[in-house]
Amino acid sequence: MNYLAHALDALHCPYRLAGTALPDWLRVAAPGVRLRPRQVSRFSSAGQLPPWRQLALGVLQHHREDGEFHFHPEFLRLCQQARGKLQARFAGHSPHLVAFLAHLLVELLLDAAILDCCPELGRRYYRQLERLDRVQVSRFVHQATGQAVPGLAGWIDRFCRLRFLFDYLDDGKLWFRCGQVMRRLGCPWEEPPPPELLPLRRSVYRQRHRLLPQLALVAENPP
Repeated sequence: MNYLAHALDALHCPYRLAGTALPDWLRVAAPGVRLRPRQVSRFSSAGQLPPWRQLALGVLQHHREDGEFHFHPEFLRLCQQARGKLQARFAGHSPHLVAFLAHLLVELLLDAAILDCCPELGRRYYRQLERLDRVQVSRFVHQATGQAVPGLAGWIDRFCRLRFLFDYLDDGKLWFRCGQVMRRLGCPWEEPPPPELLPLRRSVYRQRHRLLPQLALVAENPP
């Protein structure tokens, strides 16, 4: 799952929302730092500082949802469909790399499907994150992992400023964002996006409510 899919059950609290994003933020802001459930579970009890407790609950939610979602039959089917469409474009590359890109693409398209269904959700997502005390978030990660993350606050600022989740609604911009991730992995990248991206987008949009049953309730009662 990507940022907005994780956010559906966390929009009520900016720190819970940030917790759902923290594992992915750290991959960019501090690539050597990982937030595991065992590291944050001690902060999730009722006696903890409210922001830290909500951050911990968000991180735990992230890992729990990923553990379930990545085995969802419809997600696996869409990843297989994406691999098939990408094979020709990435012939000669490792099958594992193509599988990773297919996985990434389906997750980003699912965030796009959420925005297509409920654009106000994306706007509220960023409004909530702008309320964060970045220092509190960085201190939480330092306390949980024992590792300082001096670049995290700046990355959160940049994340909120760029609002790149809305880029996923456009095939060209989505492909560019995928390229940023894949280049970090050393994968050569070609523009423009392949024509197969549009039918894949349509497939993900059609299945969004099967993949995210709670989305129907959010769409009926926009934030």
